[in-house]
Amino acid sequence: MVEEYQGNTYSVMSLVMGILSILLFPLIGWIPGLIGLMVSRRSPGERGESLAVAGRICSIVGISLSAMSIIIVVAGLVLFSFRQGY
Repeated sequence: MVEEYQGNTYSVMSLVMGILSILLFPLIGWIPGLIGLMVSRRSPGERGESLAVAGRICSIVGISLSAMSIIIVVAGLVLFSFRQGY
């Protein structure tokens, strides 16, 4: 017999979005990261709260990686344009 998951759907969704934000960080990782943060706040005190916390942490890491990659690309473009004299 297969046992059904009795936890909160929002906490599972938060974890999935957090993991996606880490995997997609150079491109669009901030989108699932923000969704994961918003969804993780919908499940306080309910069953599966640890999944929501893990999703929140993964979302924060994904958003941070996205921000750092954007800053590095912009800084590289600015520095490269100054070296070429444009």
